[in-house]
Order: sequence, then C-alpha cells, then structure tokens
Amino acid sequence: MAADTAALRIANRLWPGAPVALEELSGGLTNLNYKATTPGGTYAIRLFCRHSELLAIDRKVEWAAGSMAAGLGIGPEVVAYSPREGYLVTRFVPGQRLTAEQLRVPGVMARVAGTLRILHRGPPIPGTVDPVSVIDFYRDNAVARGADPGDDYSWARPVASQIKRAVSFSFNAPCHNDLVAANFIDGAGQIYLVDFEYAGMGDPRFELANLSVNHDFGIDEDRELVRLYCGEPDQHMVAAVRVLRFLSAFREAMWSVLQQAISDLSFDFREYAREQFARMRTAASGEQFRAALELLESSTGTSRSVR
Repeated sequence: MAADTAALRIANRLWPGAPVALEELSGGLTNLNYKATTPGGTYAIRLFCRHSELLAIDRKVEWAAGSMAAGLGIGPEVVAYSPREGYLVTRFVPGQRLTAEQLRVPGVMARVAGTLRILHRGPPIPGTVDPVSVIDFYRDNAVARGADPGDDYSWARPVASQIKRAVSFSFNAPCHNDLVAANFIDGAGQIYLVDFEYAGMGDPRFELANLSVNHDFGIDEDRELVRLYCGEPDQHMVAAVRVLRFLSAFREAMWSVLQQAISDLSFDFREYAREQFARMRTAASGEQFRAALELLESSTGTSRSVR
C-alpha cells in the first residue's frame, strides 16, 4: 500500500539504518496511524488525511496542543512533525485504551477528570473551537460538495443558537474536543490523552459534555463527573453539560455528513451520521433537558422557546 510505503519512508528518515517494524493501528476515522518499533524505542506515526482543512483541523494547532500536553505529563512526547509532508510522530504510550464501560468506574472517572483539569489549566494554544461555528462550517462544506444534511440540521440549528445564548461560552482553556474512550490511554499510573487534531481554546463545559454524550452518560454520571472535576457539586455546571451534549452530538453528526462527501476510508459515514443525529435528538428530549436549559437561561436572562 502507498500508505505503508510512506510510513516506512518516514521511519527510515527518522531512524536511518535501524531496523523498523511497522504495524498499522486500527480505529481512526480521519488519518492512517502506524506503530513503529525500533531498537531505540516505540513510536506512533500519523499520516494526515486529505482535506484536513475541511474538517476544521489545523495541524499546527494539533502539534502545539500535543506538545503542550506532553509538557504537562498527560500526552506522549512529540518527536517529529512535518505539515508539508503530512505526518506527526510521537512516542508510543504503552498501556490500555479505555472503554466506555471503564469510564463509568468511579476510580477511573476520577482519574480522567484529573487529566482534564490538568489540560484545561495548561498554557494557551493557538486556535479557538466554537462548536456552533464548526457545525456551520461542516454544513457549508458538505452542501458545497453535494452532501445533504437533511431535516435534522434544519430542526437542530435554531436549538443550537438558543443553547449558545443560554450557555454564554468562554473560550479560555485548552481543550481536546474529541473525548472518545480510545483517546484515553491508561498507562504507568497516569491516564494520557492522544490525538489532538481537534484541539483548540474552548469551554471546559463543552469538553465534559463531549465526554458525556460520547459514552451515553446519564444525569447521575454527569453529576459525578462534574463533582470530580470541580471538587464539589455545581448545578449550573451540570445543567451546561446536559444541554451541551446536544451540541456535541450535532457537531459529530455534521462531521459525519461532510465525511460522506470527502473521505476515502471504507466506513459507513451515512449510518454514523444517522446514529449521531439520533443521539442529538435523544439529548434534547425529556424534562431534564428543558429544566437544564431554563436554569441556564434564567442565569443569563435569555428567552425560552424550546418545547
């Protein structure tokens, strides 16, 4: 494969004359990833996908965020980066990728919350991630390439605006913004974060909502997550997490719609979009969502319209 050849070429350049064993890593929906084992250590080679800019990925931000996380001790060391040639190489973090089930274990959730606190208190990185702006960006690029977001987008976009007014974002913390279980590595007594391609300055409340909706947390799990993250209960923080779950699923759905038009990967992005739109609608259903939105609106003085 061309990708295998490219990964081997990068490995030979970085470790000239050294024997290198390459193993393709599964699970990615954007890039191609390889594990490179050398006499001097083990590394992860990421080959950037085409059309990264259409997915709101800024590789310089990814490099900066990954380097910052490594400096904080919660991410792998970045050892090589070439935006022109399209790759990033990090140390390979030995350990176990977390599962959705493990994230619900109180002790594991506490350690994850601790890692996120460290990240969010880190130094600034380039770029700002406004989830509503990203949703519109994906929609525009999808439509321009013949992908139809359908009625789900038309229904959800006004709700997104209402949530944005009620929450009143503060983009003041470095955030990962892609908190799926596989991006957490439990190794050597520390939970690490990997894959910072969607990182940027953001709102920690959206980050917690991203973690929550990606793993179908219920209200009790969200309360515990907020308690562990903040050190105490915070009803407004819980309310923000509950409503921002909607925006997180909406963003993922629109990412999937765009991927239908641009991705070369053998993956059913159409079905994935349907799943994410369904998750989005579920997040907005029920009295808990309405009560959380009303609590936030009463704090900001915005009007209520979702029923």
